[in-house]
Amino acid sequence: MEEQEQAERLADAFWRMDGGAGRAPAGAADAVRAATADRRALRESRALQRARWESVRAAEFAKAESAKDEARQGRRCVVREDVPSENGPYCSSGICPRSGSPGGQLFEAEPRMGRRGVGPDF
Repeated sequence: MEEQEQAERLADAFWRMDGGAGRAPAGAADAVRAATADRRALRESRALQRARWESVRAAEFAKAESAKDEARQGRRCVVREDVPSENGPYCSSGICPRSGSPGGQLFEAEPRMGRRGVGPDF
């Protein structure tokens, strides 16, 4: 009811602005009502499209973020090669449980300074 009254008031106002006297013609209120309905339908359609687009963008953003998280998690993982070493499960290269003494594998190197016939070692 309010829309119909508002449409009639608008039709009368437009009629007077155009120089018309008295009340607006009968079809004028219907024309205003139709134009208002078209504008409302267009506004609702745009709002619906905007909401759809926002949901699509949100889904794409979430997908990209999860891909970034997966990539980061992949970089954080410890990577170990499945190759048996000489020391077996021991990680230290200075200790070998199979040798008689822990230092049995280590070799002494001669001092670098003071060797003759060789230039400075950089």
